[in-house]
Amino acid sequence: MNAILRIVCTCGLLGLLSLVGCQESPDTGAATNSTSHDHDHGDHSHDHGDHDHDHSDHDHDHGDHDHGHGEATTLGSITIHESTFEVMLAGEVQPMEEVHLDVIHTDGPMPAAVRLWIGDSFGTGALKVKVEFDNNEAHVHVEAPVEILDNTAVWLETEDSSQNRSSKSIPLPEA
Repeated sequence: MNAILRIVCTCGLLGLLSLVGCQESPDTGAATNSTSHDHDHGDHSHDHGDHDHDHSDHDHDHGDHDHGHGEATTLGSITIHESTFEVMLAGEVQPMEEVHLDVIHTDGPMPAAVRLWIGDSFGTGALKVKVEFDNNEAHVHVEAPVEILDNTAVWLETEDSSQNRSSKSIPLPEA
């Protein structure tokens, strides 16, 4: 009976340790989530929904808007409800490559949350990124979709304190 009890306790401990080991470390900048995501990231044909990826560990100087990612192109301003944002693209948008954007809150109240993605209005196959502002400015790293189509755009979604969401897009520059 003692041997069986030891085996059961050992198996339980190993199971607990394997669950803890599967979560991402907080220092990676990715949110720790106990929900299982059992899908392959290779084809990017899935919808990430509302994952908020925190990029606050990036130490960027937002003063000159040149982060060594290529020449900055102003995409324009966008107003969602009463909040206005200016969006700038650093470099070019290539399929499945990391894209660097600067977002500046220029007018109106700061929303409770701002998310950004590149793709279509539904965010199909896109990874939504939570925009973290520092003095009304943010430098955002987001992944481009597998295909850059004519209707592919930069999308901003705001969420107010009542969790009401609205989104609008800014077209990408023509290649």
